[in-house]
Amino acid sequence: MDSPWSFTEAPWPVLRNLTTTVLDLQRPHSCLGFGTANVTLTMERLRACRQATRRAVSLHAYVMYCVARAAREHPAVLTYRHGRRLITFDTVDVGTALQKRMPDGTNLPVVWVLRDADRKSLAQIQHEFREAVRSDLVDDAVVRKRRRLARWPGWLRRWILRRALNNPFRLRELYGNVQLTNLQLPVRFPFAGFPPQFGTLTLAAGTVAPGFLPDAQGNPVLAQLMHVSGAIDHDVLDGMPVVAFARRLHELLETAAGLDDAYIAETLQLEPLKREARPQPELTQPEHTQPAGSRETAPPA
Repeated sequence: MDSPWSFTEAPWPVLRNLTTTVLDLQRPHSCLGFGTANVTLTMERLRACRQATRRAVSLHAYVMYCVARAAREHPAVLTYRHGRRLITFDTVDVGTALQKRMPDGTNLPVVWVLRDADRKSLAQIQHEFREAVRSDLVDDAVVRKRRRLARWPGWLRRWILRRALNNPFRLRELYGNVQLTNLQLPVRFPFAGFPPQFGTLTLAAGTVAPGFLPDAQGNPVLAQLMHVSGAIDHDVLDGMPVVAFARRLHELLETAAGLDDAYIAETLQLEPLKREARPQPELTQPEHTQPAGSRETAPPA
């Protein structure tokens, strides 16, 4: 290719065919929302659990845990239209993208679905998440199915995916019934992006950055703020159920739900230490579960 400018050239990743096709089929009546959560306590407890277990404790996996718990308590976000019926699922499958290195050296997001996330403990979710991060997911039947689909002709891929995304059972098989995009990076500035919408509820966990919030006396207090955005399918979901879901998600994120001594004990059972463990600090519940200066996450509606 002749050009007066210097550039590098690489082949088009075949797996991105699936991404572009899914983006072409987004829900037409989406409503977007954005908010923040004070995760100062949660970040402290994450560090304490990491030190006690000597295992990675992923904030990404922790958000999946909180999303699954909130969705179980507010099942309206698990409702899908299926022809002339509304289908509300009883359990939560959270689909999320994990960055994987392809054989040609390129990095691409691969969707991994955490099945029955609402029925699993935080320790189980963290364990499965670590296994999924270490693996290239070639043994996952759904991942293999999506990779085959990416290689088919565009017209056939669009026809199949349109049918699949309009069928709540097939959509759940491929991408889960709640989708979470992770935009967390080790940066010090606030950032979140609105996720593509092809289910009833899609969330994006943005960066955790310092910011000031008022305490009980109205004085500014430095806090760690997570920036969260989301999108809903307004065809099946209205504002009030989303407010209830967002309020509960906000509470779980801010109060370090699940990051306790039981989590440490179960983690060490699932993945025993190979050498003698150091004394484990006890994690006691805070006197007040609502951090000073906290505020509710604005619902995506």
